[in-house]
Amino acid sequence: MGLFNCPVVQARLTCKFGWRPDPFGKTNGTYFHQGVDLASPTPGKKVPVYASADGKIKKAGVLSTYGKRVLINHTINGKTMETLYAHLDSICVEEGQYVKQGQQIGVMGMTGSSTAVHLHFEIHNGLWAPGQPNAIDPQRYIQLDTCIPLGSSTTKKQESHNWEQHVGYNAPKETSKAFRIHTDKYQTKVKAQAAAINLVEEGFLSYAEVFGNEKDGYRLQSGKYKTQKDAEQASKHLLEAKKVGYCSIIGSPE
Repeated sequence: MGLFNCPVVQARLTCKFGWRPDPFGKTNGTYFHQGVDLASPTPGKKVPVYASADGKIKKAGVLSTYGKRVLINHTINGKTMETLYAHLDSICVEEGQYVKQGQQIGVMGMTGSSTAVHLHFEIHNGLWAPGQPNAIDPQRYIQLDTCIPLGSSTTKKQESHNWEQHVGYNAPKETSKAFRIHTDKYQTKVKAQAAAINLVEEGFLSYAEVFGNEKDGYRLQSGKYKTQKDAEQASKHLLEAKKVGYCSIIGSPE
């Protein structure tokens, strides 16, 4: 699975992020759509909606034109991000509850200002705020066929087994106070530099630098993580999203 998953299984994209015609005629013809609209494979069918990533339920209830909505707070590689799920028919989580990626949080509906059964889904690079100043295009992260419900335990176990096989450790327990991730090799420095930029822009790493040489190959080194678990979680996201083929967790005294 990816950093963020599509919250609807086999979703149909019915409206993209960005400028769009106003279906209610309340603006001068167009307005900025701060998320994407997702419908079920069968038009009009109310299907489960799943958490796009691990996190804590920040809000669960009715909010103006959103209707019944859920807001989840996530910590992704040490960075705060939030996802919002609107127009729900029903909600099955509570504020303060922790949820896992792929866990059901509600059922698709058309509450609030909505012309058809669908899910309005937003990703925020930071906290959600009125006017959605931190909204980013969810299609930078999600593919419409990647949602794996929590009940798919066999698939989850297999994925967990696979990513763990591609992580190595050089982090002595006695001396390691900080942790970094080293990736596998890139053929050229240019490719490694491009990968470093992409992984930071996509939110997989908060910082990345290139090291190595032409003879031995080039690798990426992440910024510091406070715990080995944090480094493992970041490695998991990188491997499951197939951004790298191998991660080595390196410990240091500081």
